[in-house]
Amino acid sequence: MTILPEHIISKIADPAERARLGGTAAEASAKAARRQELKEQAIFDALLRFKREQNILTFTHPRPDRATTIQVGHVDFMIRARGRCLSLEFKAPGGRLTESQEQFIQAEWAAGNPAGVVYNAAEGHQILTLWLNQETLPEKFHQ
Repeated sequence: MTILPEHIISKIADPAERARLGGTAAEASAKAARRQELKEQAIFDALLRFKREQNILTFTHPRPDRATTIQVGHVDFMIRARGRCLSLEFKAPGGRLTESQEQFIQAEWAAGNPAGVVYNAAEGHQILTLWLNQETLPEKFHQ
């Protein structure tokens, strides 16, 4: 395999050809971050499935590997328990919300539902536990 310098790879316009050559460092980094984000979502999804089997909660988690068929900007996890709703959006560290995701989260806040971003399954579990116990959530989950 030929290794080309970054300044040459970045000039290749065809994305397929650039990918075949290994892509730019920024593209490789973004791809790795996305893979990690999906792994964290899978861990959290397993936790929620366990809690659903115990009749503690219900949840919605659109398939992250396909184009959305629900509202654009919908959060990764919408969790419901005892007449309340919690919305969590997973992001890789450094990841940013899209405008439609920001609007969705604002709408949840306006409806009185806590919503926000988490960066890994452990943080998601911490927020979920506080919410289920009706304890105070971190400031970033308030408008």
